[in-house]
Amino acid sequence: MRHVEQSLATLDAFDLDPQEKLAFWAIVDDYVFGSALHTIESLARLAAAEKNPTLLADAMTFGRQQLATGQFRRLATLDRKQPVLKQVKRGKKSSQPMAAALSIQFERGLNAILDGLVDGMKPVDS
Repeated sequence: MRHVEQSLATLDAFDLDPQEKLAFWAIVDDYVFGSALHTIESLARLAAAEKNPTLLADAMTFGRQQLATGQFRRLATLDRKQPVLKQVKRGKKSSQPMAAALSIQFERGLNAILDGLVDGMKPVDS
């Protein structure tokens, strides 16, 4: 209850009815929790791959086989152009760069969501 109360209190500066406040909170809360779960999962996979390099090699082999089918042309294009994927291919794996990249991704996504939500709101006159 305290989490929801604190979250809703941050919206007091905006002229929103209770339904709008709840919707705003739910969108941001879902994004934050989903991102946290994604980060935990990604870092856990990386840790597992560092403990057992065969997992990463097998995943890369499977990925190559899938890309070779031609069914994933957009992913294949990204694979050729994305430096992060090239680093993984060369075996440069570390939780620090991964955590930093996930943090940047989180910030960009959160800013985009907040910008979109705030654009539709009017501040309460002081």
